[in-house]
Amino acid sequence: MVTGHKKTAFFTLDLEPDHCDLVEGNPYESFLGIDEIIRVTEAGGVPLTVFVTGRVFDERPDAVRRFVDAGAEIELHGYSHKRTEGGVHAIERGLDAYRRMLGRSPLGYRAPLGMISDTEIACLAREGFLFDSSLFPSLFPGRFCNIRASSAPFVHPGTQLLEIPISVVPVARFPVSLSYVQLASYPAFRALVFLFGLTDSIVVDFHLHDVFPSSVFWDLPLKWKLIYSRFFLRNRARGIKDFMRLLFLFKSAGYAFARLKDLHTAYT
Repeated sequence: MVTGHKKTAFFTLDLEPDHCDLVEGNPYESFLGIDEIIRVTEAGGVPLTVFVTGRVFDERPDAVRRFVDAGAEIELHGYSHKRTEGGVHAIERGLDAYRRMLGRSPLGYRAPLGMISDTEIACLAREGFLFDSSLFPSLFPGRFCNIRASSAPFVHPGTQLLEIPISVVPVARFPVSLSYVQLASYPAFRALVFLFGLTDSIVVDFHLHDVFPSSVFWDLPLKWKLIYSRFFLRNRARGIKDFMRLLFLFKSAGYAFARLKDLHTAYT
């Protein structure tokens, strides 16, 4: 129990350039929606936990400052978010960018693309991070297979680092992530929830380009353009509606809302 309520949801935003692992450059078109996201979450009484890439600290400190001023929890999300620029070096470079801007160290970390190694976990523990929230206890062909991983928080062996997995629908192991929900369709996700329910603590993941689709879509590789086409073509004017439907789903089910660091505190 985190907030005095039995059920709590944690809305976490990965703040990164639009589809930056799939295109050249660092497009920030979806950042135009930051004020709208802040307005909607404040109106709904939903505190945000924002995982920020080091490159965003360096290139768009104004965007980070808007979330800081709105009272969001700010944590680290690697540095560039590109698959070829990960690992321990990305953690260390991201830490430098975080500390330069905020004058302190982050408490939590989320690896780009849901991929983190034992070496990176050891680095996080060594650098004094309190929690990681990189694990999708699900399947992404070609990226990860975590079907048998714990969907509940756990401490990484040999460390004091708490892993807080991104939530999945029980049995189906379908991630409670806005991009997945939009890809399957909200009615399909709602049907899974009806069939299998949800856990009492829910960690929700989303990106700004889920809510405010970016024209970067047209620059995606063909495979990803096909995957995202249904969402992009159908949802350009509906992204914020999809986000609000997800928020309302938890509110109507009696969930309270909190920051991810509150979940860490409850487990320690």
